[in-house]
Amino acid sequence: EMAVGLRGDWDAETAGRWYRRGTEIADKAPYVLDDIRTGRESMRFNLRDNIRPADVDWEGYEHTVTTLRRTLWQATGIARTLVDAADERRHQPTPSSSFLAEYADALAGLAVAVSKLGRHDEEATAAFDAGVASAFEVLTKLREEVRTTPLEDPDEWPVYGSLISDSLRALAELETARESAVVPTDNGALRLPPTESPVWTRLRRQGRGNQ
Repeated sequence: EMAVGLRGDWDAETAGRWYRRGTEIADKAPYVLDDIRTGRESMRFNLRDNIRPADVDWEGYEHTVTTLRRTLWQATGIARTLVDAADERRHQPTPSSSFLAEYADALAGLAVAVSKLGRHDEEATAAFDAGVASAFEVLTKLREEVRTTPLEDPDEWPVYGSLISDSLRALAELETARESAVVPTDNGALRLPPTESPVWTRLRRQGRGNQ
C-alpha cells in the first residue's frame, strides 16, 4: 500500500492509516505464535499422528511469524516518519517527490520478498531474490544521493536517513530468515509407519477387537 500510495497523492491521514494498520497486524503476531505452539503440542500427544505423520516444520512457522513481525516494526517506523513529515503542525520537512518515487520502488521490492518468504520452490526463491536485490539497489542509490547532495534544509537529513535505515533493517530481517522461514504447504502423499511399530501393532489389535 505504501509503495503504491507514495507514487500518488498521500497525506498525513493516509500515512496514519498505514501506521495503524501495520501496528494492528504486528499486534496479532503473539496470538499466531500461540496457535503454532498449541498445534505443535496437540500433534505431539495425538496418537493418530503416528499413523499419518505430517511434515510440519513448527519452528519454521515460528521463524516466519517472528520475522514478519520484526519487518512490520520497520514498516510502521517508515509510516510514522511519513506521518510526521506530512503533518504541518510538526514542522518537519517532507521528502521530495523524486525521492519518494524511487523509494516506492524499494518498498515494492520489499513487498515481493515478504510475499515469498517461507516458500522454497524455484519460482518463489527467484522472486524473493529479485525483490531483495531491487530494494537494496534502490536504497543504496538513494543513500549515496542523500550523502552527496547538498540539502537546502539540514533538518531533511533525519527524515531521509530514517526512511532508508528502516527499509535496510527490514531487508536484513528478511535475508536472515530466508532459509529458516516456512509457510504451510501440502504435505504430500500418505506416509505410514513400519508394520513392526508398537503403535501400529496396537492399533491393528484394536481394529480387530472392534470388528
